Amino acid sequence: AVAAAKRSAFDVFDNLLEFVDFGERGNQFLRSCGVEEYPTPEQFANNIMRHHQRYLAKNGVARYLRLLSLFAAAFPHIAPPPTTATTATPAASSSSSSSALLNQLRQCPFCVALRYTDDDDRGGGGGGGGGSQGGKEEEEEEEEKVREETALMKKASECYLIDNERFAKLFNPPRIPHGSGDAAF
Repeated sequence: AVAAAKRSAFDVFDNLLEFVDFGERGNQFLRSCGVEEYPTPEQFANNIMRHHQRYLAKNGVARYLRLLSLFAAAFPHIAPPPTTATTATPAASSSSSSSALLNQLRQCPFCVALRYTDDDDRGGGGGGGGGSQGGKEEEEEEEEKVREETALMKKASECYLIDNERFAKLFNPPRIPHGSGDAAF
């Protein structure tokens, strides 16, 4: 079960980070030398900024959202604590590097936003055969209407959390996927 959990964690980072599993003995040796099993939050952020498009293209939206959920859990370790007048200088330099990383994240379109379109333009032009069969076909077409979603890469400031479907249909902004662990955005 532990090996399956480790493999699952490595699967999330596949196509984002380069890693090699050297087996139990090799990995134990590397840990004793100080090699980390998982990236630091800063390494995680830098890799997401550099490789987000490649990761999304190779792994799809569902796996990318899973990666963003992991990133959301690591994010508090990147964000600097609020500064006060009594902040010591070593913490200030650490906080300035964190601030620089946060500024880079703000400018990077690594978030997934979905834009939905109703499939109204399927090429059925109006009023063909009439009669009861035509009405039945229209009902079936109504049931088959699918809201097609397009995944877009956006900056966090360009994504919206929409909890009102009426507003979503009216304005159709790029929005985070429902049920995706909204904290990831």
